[in-house]
Amino acid sequence: MSRKIISKKKSLNFYLFLASLIIPLVSYIYLEAKIVAQNTQKEKEYTKIKEIAESITFKIFPQDMTVNIGGSGVLIDKQNNHYYIITNNHVVEDVTLEYQIKSHQGNIYPVEIIAQNNQDSTVDDLALLKFYSETNYYPVKLSDDDNLSNNQLIIASGFPFDEKLEQQADIKYTIGNIKIILSQPLKGGYQFGYTNEINNGMSGGAILNMNGELIGINGLGKYPAIGNPYIYQNGAEINDISWDKMSEMSWGIPIKSIKTFTANLE
Repeated sequence: MSRKIISKKKSLNFYLFLASLIIPLVSYIYLEAKIVAQNTQKEKEYTKIKEIAESITFKIFPQDMTVNIGGSGVLIDKQNNHYYIITNNHVVEDVTLEYQIKSHQGNIYPVEIIAQNNQDSTVDDLALLKFYSETNYYPVKLSDDDNLSNNQLIIASGFPFDEKLEQQADIKYTIGNIKIILSQPLKGGYQFGYTNEINNGMSGGAILNMNGELIGINGLGKYPAIGNPYIYQNGAEINDISWDKMSEMSWGIPIKSIKTFTANLE
């Protein structure tokens, strides 16, 4: 075999060896770039949803600042300069108090409770508030699809209390998934369980899908300390899902119940 042939074979082997190093490296770089691009797109989507949540989620608290209670609410409608906020009844259930709200811009307004389910714990835990403002706010879009789906990605928001039992000034967002959808609602109207962490003060806050649409509101956190909230509105107990599994979830009132509640006021 001539030296020229041997030299060509060595060169070919070298290029094959070099290709065996470069091709995996190029593939790795491509996959990494693709993952980075996907993550960047997800971050952009999350940022957009968080901006929506911030603009439509209001902090609710008593006008009497010595009373240390509070919650959250969602701007769902406007008529001229009158705005309407949905929240949980238990956030404003003390009828001896006057309440106020604070917007993401820091504006504070007194509110009027125009409807609440305050007589029967078996009905939906909802209340509707109204305030007047010459500042322009944009209500959240209500989801047209009343059907929820398991593993659906959601963002929940609200104004939680801190370890000093003081309601925070800044909104909190949590990302999670819907894991349990019941065939009928629990007492209070809670019908779907989700993995998001919901702290005291986030009751009444928005639950948004990845289109930024309202699909429900918070109201029942994980691991309840008192009583048994896992009873259907008709009084029947849940037998097919364990207490442990139910208590691992936060629970929300779905958009279809909110629509029914507000429609009955018209």
